[in-house]
Amino acid sequence: MSNKSQIQNMFKTISPTYDLLNSILSFQIDKWWRRKTIAHLHPKNQKKPNQTILDLCCGTLGLSLQILQKSSPATKVIALDFCYEMLLEGKKKVPFNLQNNIILICADIEHLP
Repeated sequence: MSNKSQIQNMFKTISPTYDLLNSILSFQIDKWWRRKTIAHLHPKNQKKPNQTILDLCCGTLGLSLQILQKSSPATKVIALDFCYEMLLEGKKKVPFNLQNNIILICADIEHLP
């Protein structure tokens, strides 16, 4: 089994509890860096209300959803991860009103579609 396959299998296994594990293992630094990223993006979002943002290695869509919640209603996020199960877990968190603003893609960032 290749290293990539092992990593995919690991994320597949932990996908149902990924958000909790990420928060615990990072001592909640994951929440801090998402807030910092949003704060950095927010002024740019206001200047370009119809933009598309690419979230690579999006996991369970934590950053993608926060981007959409802080952006104009016309903003789109392309959320890409190489673990399909992580995308499925994230999809469960997408509110109905944001479903048309997020595009989920399962792919390897080394071979973007």
